[in-house]
Amino acid sequence: MGKASRRKQGRILAPARPAERHSIAASTLTLPTKFLQNYGPGFLLAPGPLFVAQWWFPASVAQMRAAAGHKLPPPKRGAVLLDTGADKTCISLKAAQDLGLKPTRMQPGFGAGGQHVNPVFLAAFELHITDDKTGLATAIGWEQEVAAIPNMDAHTRVHYGTEDLELVGLLGRDFLRYCRFVYDGPNGTIEFEVDLAAVKIHPSR
Repeated sequence: MGKASRRKQGRILAPARPAERHSIAASTLTLPTKFLQNYGPGFLLAPGPLFVAQWWFPASVAQMRAAAGHKLPPPKRGAVLLDTGADKTCISLKAAQDLGLKPTRMQPGFGAGGQHVNPVFLAAFELHITDDKTGLATAIGWEQEVAAIPNMDAHTRVHYGTEDLELVGLLGRDFLRYCRFVYDGPNGTIEFEVDLAAVKIHPSR
């Protein structure tokens, strides 16, 4: 996402309606869609290509909690790792627990650690992407069910730009299928383009 001081021109989108599993506001189509992320040599090896993002309650849950007089915690902000090996975007279990999200079901899965069963949460997600050349940013928001990944807190802080961020999730192929990116390992850069129109027309399942 680049330097924290550059994330001034991004537009924060309203959360999607509960019936929309993955949505994007039409106003986003006027915002930047191409970005150069300059991570620097070696960063793409460890920890890897990151974006800044945040998790929060789905709109319907936030409204019910607020109407009941419950104090709502701030969104859980941190870094998400671009992961072409993940078929779905995932939340860290710690982030879900810190927010107080309630699991909707359990889901079997298979990852680097083998077969496992993880809790699934309905959550609002907001992704921030900034171009390191211009400082222009786009914020993309949606709601969907996401599996929770345990033990991400073993890598709880990553130094990114001018910030130390908690790793709060994985950005999977359900979103990356709408993107084009060129991964330049020696120079530590990624050229990233998001097809916002396709995201709007073809919601994630």
